[in-house]
This record gives sequence, structure tokens and C-alpha cells, in this order.
Amino acid sequence: MTLVMTLLVRDEIDIIQQNLDFHFSQGIDHIVVIDNGSVDGTRDILADYAREAPVTVLDEPEQNYNQSLWMSNAAFLARDTLGATWVLNNDADEFWLSRTGDLKDQLAGQTADGLKCERYNMLFAYDQARPPTRWSERALYRVTTPQAVPVSELPLLTPLPCPYFYRKLPPKILCQTRGLQEITQGNHNARYAHKAAVVPSDIQIYHYPVRSEQQMQSKVENGGASYAANADFPMNMGWHWRRWYQMLHSRGIEAVMQDALPSQAQLQQDIAESRVTLDRTMIELLRS
Repeated sequence: MTLVMTLLVRDEIDIIQQNLDFHFSQGIDHIVVIDNGSVDGTRDILADYAREAPVTVLDEPEQNYNQSLWMSNAAFLARDTLGATWVLNNDADEFWLSRTGDLKDQLAGQTADGLKCERYNMLFAYDQARPPTRWSERALYRVTTPQAVPVSELPLLTPLPCPYFYRKLPPKILCQTRGLQEITQGNHNARYAHKAAVVPSDIQIYHYPVRSEQQMQSKVENGGASYAANADFPMNMGWHWRRWYQMLHSRGIEAVMQDALPSQAQLQQDIAESRVTLDRTMIELLRS
């Protein structure tokens, strides 16, 4: 078995090293990283890694967020050149955790084409007083009962019924490479040359979408501009990036943070009512 992770990044200097380190510790054999024009030093870190570890770096300068095409090509390279039997299609802000500490343990003997893995948003309060400087010490909370909100059906600036990252996330798929034809936009699914069998898995994905105000502003600028530049995408694709891009330029980053995260008062109330819980699983692993 050869397990390869593919990763699309742009300006992720605050988290990229932890992501690579963590997934190698979880049994990944090789990582294929697509750098989409990083200018913050991320590309330098990747170059250093590629000299010392099994990391392949691909440069993709186009700014139209054609993620499905780029990730599919990376998955084909993993299969056809690196011999991958399984491919994990990841984002820089996501950490895939096996209950045994080795992702391969849960792939051994697996006959399904894909494993469906649930994701959990890790949060903090946007108005937190004197927040820790490291994102991993800050985002320690997750929603226990995520809400199903059909946000893509709402007008872009309609108020949400809850902070955006209280929403239930769609799962992601860890894929067998045999017969693989495409990784879909968002890495949520895959298409095969045959009728694919996908089964649930207890692999958990910890998602850190907001790590600081500065990081969030950069991500909204990049994401919103990229979706706007791709005329082939329907308007409901990348809905939240379009929403926050418009919000950022009309009302500022404070409005975006308030749309995405709870206030300190709301967080404390939701903890008291068991809608949110403290989860130190990842911080302990990252410290070790």
C-alpha cells in the first residue's frame, strides 16, 4: 500500500509546516503540493521540504481556482508516477486523524473505492480578548450539533441564522486510485470509470478555516477574486467566498469575522448549553 496526500495551497505560511509534519506522522508516504502563486513564504518552505522529504511541488500560477482539474492531475501523478494505491486530497487547513495514529491501519484490507470522512470546524470567538498568538492554541472549540443551513440558496448578504462555521460540513473522500477519473471541486467526492462504492470511516478531519484576522482577510481576497475570475463556475459554487469578498469590500474584515465566528458572549452561552464543546485533541497532538 502506498498512501499519497495531495494538497492545494496559496499563502498558508502560518500552517503549512504543521500540516506536512502531522500527516507524515499519520502514515503518509509522499505529499504532492500544488502551490497556487504563494507570495508569503509558503513556496520557500515547500522548497526546503522537497529537498529533505518525499514532497513533490507543482506550480500552478492560474488564478481561477480550477481546483478539480489541478487536484485530479495531482492524483493521477500520485497514481501513475508515485505508485499510490490510495490518495488523500487535502487542504492546508485540514488535519486527518486516524484513531490508531496511522491512516494506513484503516485502509488495510479495504475493498471500497472511497472512505467518507467527517469534518469538524475548529473555532474561537472573533472578539476574544488577548487571543493566543498561535492558531492552534486559539481554535479549541467545535460545534456538537452542526446546523444544516442551505446558504447557497440565500442572497449573498442575507443575514445567516448562525455563525457560518456552525454549519454542518460535507464530508470528504479518501480515494482508491484504481479507475479514478476525477476529483470533484472542493475534494468532496471522486468519479470513477466504474460504479464506485463509498463507505463511512471513523477517520476524523479537524478543519481550521479561520486562524487570525490577517489570514482570513488574505484568504477572502484570494478566494473571492479567483471565483470571480472563473466564468465557468455557477454562482452558487464558492458561495461563501463570493459573500465574504463582497462583504470585505463593502463593510471590512470585521464584518466578515462576525459572519464567520461567534462572539465571546455567544460562545460562552453555547458552551453552557452544550451546543459547543472544548476539544483539545489536536492541540495535544500538535504539541507532541
